[in-house]
Amino acid sequence: MPKILISTIPFGDPESLPLRMLKEAGIEYTINPFERKINENDLKKIISEYDGIIAGTEKISKDIIDLAPDLKIIARVGVGTDGVDLNYARNKNIKVTYTPDAPGPAIAELTIGFMYSLLRSTHTANLLIRRGKWERSIGRSFSDMTIGVVGAGRVGSKVIELISKIGCKNLLVSDVYHNETLREAYGFEWSSTDRLFKECDVITFHIPLSANARNMIKKEQLLSMKSDILLINTARGGIINEDDLFDVMQTGHIGGAAIDVFEQEPYSGPLTKIDRCLLTPHIGSASRECRAKMELESVEEIILFFQKKELLSLVPESEYLLQKKKSI
Repeated sequence: MPKILISTIPFGDPESLPLRMLKEAGIEYTINPFERKINENDLKKIISEYDGIIAGTEKISKDIIDLAPDLKIIARVGVGTDGVDLNYARNKNIKVTYTPDAPGPAIAELTIGFMYSLLRSTHTANLLIRRGKWERSIGRSFSDMTIGVVGAGRVGSKVIELISKIGCKNLLVSDVYHNETLREAYGFEWSSTDRLFKECDVITFHIPLSANARNMIKKEQLLSMKSDILLINTARGGIINEDDLFDVMQTGHIGGAAIDVFEQEPYSGPLTKIDRCLLTPHIGSASRECRAKMELESVEEIILFFQKKELLSLVPESEYLLQKKKSI
């Protein structure tokens, strides 16, 4: 009987469809026994007994893989694969799958929610009123903003769609690949990142954490932006240098920021001291509907694998190549 570890939590409930499917397929499973976000040391203690893992964002390194002689498949719940040493897994003949389509709508909706909160300062108004201060701030109108989207992939394209439906007049998009069908559908303008940084009132990031994207936004880029710029990162921690963001926000530059992803999670760094920096604990895909879909898709991959059937969402070759470039 195959034995798998479900390291990501929460994960359904005992009567949820994905867990029932595993039982019916004769696959034994253990749900994260630590009942918190699992780390590398946790995995090292238990990984040796499993044939597969339904993984979250935790790091699955060469060291972890070496401790798992029976590991045959890693099914990632979500889209990011930077936590998995893909090329070493391939060397060990371990298949890696992900759920690329499920998180897009939920992350895009959270991004739009962040935009509204930053534009009307609802996050700071909430803090002030709880501190006994009745201060009405003057916000800004969504339709009058020049909004920049960095990355027009699965999530970025959904953000572009929602922004267009709301009625933004000026939308700049930066991406290495120009999807003309997308541009024709929503009427935005392709832009260099330099121009986007200088002209936009709101900038949101939707790119993978490649070698080029790590620390893409440092002090120099932040200071090139408008003094009241609003920044959103629901993509990956490490794209915006967190220490530089804190230093620049301390000076009063930058109107606000909403950060859902961090280089080290859980995050407890200096940005927690800045009220106009809205911080959330990596909840981009944490809607009931999205979570249920991701859990179901990852379980389906596990079952297909152990039934020796074709997998539906293997991580693409481009992700393996990106990791090779990062290691050079």
